[in-house]
Amino acid sequence: MNSTKLSAFCDRVIEVGWLVAVIVTPLFFNVYSSRIFDPDKITVLRTIALVMAAVWTVKLLEERASGNRDVGCTWRTPLVLPTLFMVVVYLVSTALSVTPWVSLFGSYGRLQGTFTTFSYIVVFLMILQGMRTRAQLDRLVTVIIVNSLPVALYGLIQRYGLDPLPWADFSGERVAGNMGNPIFLAAYLVMIFPLTLGRVAEGFRAILVRERTGPSTTPSATPSATLRAWLRTWLRTGPGPWPRPGDRWHLSHCWRCPARSPCSITWPPSRPT
Repeated sequence: MNSTKLSAFCDRVIEVGWLVAVIVTPLFFNVYSSRIFDPDKITVLRTIALVMAAVWTVKLLEERASGNRDVGCTWRTPLVLPTLFMVVVYLVSTALSVTPWVSLFGSYGRLQGTFTTFSYIVVFLMILQGMRTRAQLDRLVTVIIVNSLPVALYGLIQRYGLDPLPWADFSGERVAGNMGNPIFLAAYLVMIFPLTLGRVAEGFRAILVRERTGPSTTPSATPSATLRAWLRTWLRTGPGPWPRPGDRWHLSHCWRCPARSPCSITWPPSRPT
């Protein structure tokens, strides 16, 4: 698909928008406001969503003017139809609400109204129509994982009583971190955990692939080969005494043997010459 310079620039701005949303929203809180957490986070997210929607509108008009009718996603795209149905439900509920203004903009304490929900939907749709490459997905996942580190660190600081901010309702048992609520903090970290676990698995897989395709060495030349062999023996024979220096094990089908022939390893592993 050919795109103009303006539409390509809009795509980059939209990607920056969803990256900024996943960075700023979890981290930001304002100790000088009345509610500190929820309204301030939501106000920032609303602003980012409005900017992204405006930039996407500019991109759409530019592509229509250049003869391109592709909008990135249609109602046949997975999850688009349920999302549109939810938008209709929210609009009808807001119109028939006893207090339409509160339903639209949310209460003073939380701001969780239709406007806020539509902001979430805008961010979702911008990612859905704008994410086209694996590199974009990797960037998003990396930013989410890295962004969770200061959130978790601040929770540890609170847990061990090192927080310089004097929270009036903090008991020291359940930390609230940057979220202002232990439940919200736990929910955020639980969502990040599978992504982190996936990255760890990818890292170990890359190490194994590097070892298998790297320079040819003996099975006892690397610590990882020794650890794998010891684990295989432990699973076969059950827990026994830990290996002593000079112990030699005979294993069949060692992972490092290209011929899958019986071999032996020595603990500790010898250095390659």
